[in-house]
Amino acid sequence: MVTTRSGAAALSAMVLFSSNNTESEELQGQLVRVKRRCVRHLSETWEEMWLREGNSPIEVAVKYIRYPRVLAQDPALSLNEKIETSQRIRREIQTWIGLEHENIRPLLGYKWGEEPRVVFMWSKNGNIKSYCHDKPFSVKTELLTEAATGLMFLHQQTPEIVHGALNASNIIVNDSGKAMLCDFGMASDMQQAQFGMTISESESYAAVAYTSPDLLLTGEFTKATDIYAFGSLIVEILSGHPPFYGVKHMVMLQSIMDGKTASIEDHDILPADSPYWSIVHQCWQTNADDRPSAEDLRRLLLDADSQGRLSSLYGAFCNFLFGLSGIR
Repeated sequence: MVTTRSGAAALSAMVLFSSNNTESEELQGQLVRVKRRCVRHLSETWEEMWLREGNSPIEVAVKYIRYPRVLAQDPALSLNEKIETSQRIRREIQTWIGLEHENIRPLLGYKWGEEPRVVFMWSKNGNIKSYCHDKPFSVKTELLTEAATGLMFLHQQTPEIVHGALNASNIIVNDSGKAMLCDFGMASDMQQAQFGMTISESESYAAVAYTSPDLLLTGEFTKATDIYAFGSLIVEILSGHPPFYGVKHMVMLQSIMDGKTASIEDHDILPADSPYWSIVHQCWQTNADDRPSAEDLRRLLLDADSQGRLSSLYGAFCNFLFGLSGIR
């Protein structure tokens, strides 16, 4: 039998996205769109209602994942490679479903098809950056510690889970005000799908600002590249701007390759003597082996938070004493 080019593409899509090849049950019920919330080149997120017979409707967030379809149409990949990629993505989704931790965003389930969908509980607070816009410093540092706790949980799994796409957009704040990591484990497939695509400047900027020199050099996502990215997260959340804010894309890329880091002066909202800068620079060590583990990072954040609270209490006590002196 001779298979035409279009026939091969159709066969590829049929094999890749067949819902009869699932290893576990897909999400049951019907999803009804309410409002589109976020559009990117490789994904799109909608606010939807999950309808199940005999149950009240539940408000959920549904992410439509486009990159499996992009990879399926890649002429550089063989059919076997495309099938393997599809199966790996599905396994990663199923692994996520099995994870339970207060700082990991719960994945309710998925719908497989030409455009796979993953389904989460709806979080009205959005991501950590938007949520922290008008929040006090203590709330921001607490959320960062929670995010580090979630990262520690991933890194301690067997086999270990590397997030690979850690940035402010991929940390959601739930309705109770807790930070939860999401969109982990799929970075390598997303990176491959991006080759040959025109990515928006904002998406590209956000990705590069969190990228370590070793990741640029090797293309390999590791626990150490996650830690480097967390240093960039600290800067963005506590100063309001990502590293290299205002620097042209290619200049930023070259600076990272040269081992340079963002200037403290460009993020002066976070004081130069803040203990958080010390943590950031430990995360940004050029040698990946010199960066702290996720467990050490969490401990450093807890110590810095305690130091900040003690300073605040001391300041308040001094003001109280001065007030008493004034009364006398």
